[in-house]
Amino acid sequence: MTDLFANDAQTTLVEDGEVWRGWAAIRARLDSVAATHRLYGIRLKLGAIDVTALSSEYALAIVRYTEMLAPDSQYPRVMTVVFRRTGVRWRGIHVHVSTRPPPE
Repeated sequence: MTDLFANDAQTTLVEDGEVWRGWAAIRARLDSVAATHRLYGIRLKLGAIDVTALSSEYALAIVRYTEMLAPDSQYPRVMTVVFRRTGVRWRGIHVHVSTRPPPE
């Protein structure tokens, strides 16, 4: 997951109303999330991924996924990522994650 992000001070991560700015803060958040996932055995199930080219250097991705702790404990989420091309790689410069309401 850390390879997703640009390693610079302008990179941002927004998750359910919380904001982390800069690579050091984002890395600390990702490490915390990874530890929680390992502790509780949380798995991610990827859904649809939609990518839109914004220019030759920028793209937008919308990713639907579900965090699963158990069959009866699932949290649907959506992530939007603004990517910037850096050489031959694409790195996220802004990532926003939110929890979706479960389907009715």
